[in-house]
Amino acid sequence: MDFYGLIDNAKVSAIEIYTVNSTPTTTAVLRLNAGSGQLSTSTGPFAADQYATGGSEFATDQAIAGTEDDALYQSERYGAFTYNLPVANGQYMVKLHFAELYWNSTGQRVFDVRAENTTVLRAYDIVRKVGPLTATTESFPVTVTDGVLSLAFAPGAGGVDQPKVSAIEVLQASPTAVLRLNVGGGQLSTSVGRFSTDQFAYGGTEFATDQPIAGTEDDALYQTERYGTFSYGLPVANGTYTVKLHFAELYWNAPGQRVFDVVAEGSTVLQAYDIVKKVGPLTATTESFSVTVTDGVLALAFAPGAGGVDQPKVSAIEVLSGNSASPVTAARSAASPLAPGAPAKLPVYSAQVKLYPNPSTDGRVTLELPAAFQGEVSYSLVSSLGTTLSQGQCTVSAAGQSVTFDFSPQLSAEGLYYLHLRGAKGQAHVKLLRK
Repeated sequence: MDFYGLIDNAKVSAIEIYTVNSTPTTTAVLRLNAGSGQLSTSTGPFAADQYATGGSEFATDQAIAGTEDDALYQSERYGAFTYNLPVANGQYMVKLHFAELYWNSTGQRVFDVRAENTTVLRAYDIVRKVGPLTATTESFPVTVTDGVLSLAFAPGAGGVDQPKVSAIEVLQASPTAVLRLNVGGGQLSTSVGRFSTDQFAYGGTEFATDQPIAGTEDDALYQTERYGTFSYGLPVANGTYTVKLHFAELYWNAPGQRVFDVVAEGSTVLQAYDIVKKVGPLTATTESFSVTVTDGVLALAFAPGAGGVDQPKVSAIEVLSGNSASPVTAARSAASPLAPGAPAKLPVYSAQVKLYPNPSTDGRVTLELPAAFQGEVSYSLVSSLGTTLSQGQCTVSAAGQSVTFDFSPQLSAEGLYYLHLRGAKGQAHVKLLRK
């Protein structure tokens, strides 16, 4: 499938896309043997129990089924307790190890676990899941922004007896590349892998130089680019990714000569960005941010923005698995194309809306709407940068009724747009491509 976008003048030199593997390579940031001392296991060493507040320790010598590391599950911390784990800010996978050492029937120990103030296990019952004296694990992603990963174990609303845990792992997954693009150039082998020929872009202009680039061993990756106003519609599976943009200023040599914005999935992730101000000319640098894709297309838009000077550009793009991303505080625009303001929360039916043809060759499109949109429906057509191009109301008299819009005056240029719909019982947000 081809995807189209158009944004004034911006440039990019390469794109990489990674997704989370079903069995990713992981690196242990921290491993604790809860309730006991340092321990060597089949997966590596676990440090002695520490960083805990509250709770009590317990150990047994009974055999544990479902594991070759019985000793890891023969000790525990139980009660109401909290771990505050010192880790660098970032996104992690937490893996908790459990084995019921005391009870032998379901419903005798039921508890909750919260990670960074979010409940990740609710009314958890070890025996109900695997039986007594049997090893099991639970894993969940966590984002840390203050240098401390907080894990709280408590009975919860439906709690019975006292919470417990046998071991804790904090893991960081390695990304797997699913798409890499050498923007503005052809296929290229680099120190991190192979980049494919530039594709999935509309708008902008390609440029190349032979000048050496500082700060990298992959000069060729930064010697080509796309510049101007442009967008990428990258076909990826739904999920959370880290987008890593590579930049090198090939033309200007002073701060303030190129200033631009970058929008990813409707959120401004770089605002008034100035490459030379950060690292100087002819020097490689990168910026990373998290993105969640829900419709199979990762949209990236490069535009001057409110404080723009000259034309946007980028030298390379990577899309990495969410677990390897460093969290970035995005400067979300109030006119975000994917998150328009709404006076009240309504169920979202975006996946149930059928829009065709998409891409549209002339700006005329037809929609089939689910039952939630019967009655008066308000709509707004928004550009990829959040500018409202058209808005109004229509009446839908029956479920599944087709509604036709003629947006040809607003969609005179190829690009990526967003159509927002709001009825009395639901809302929807769909991407519209103009070819």
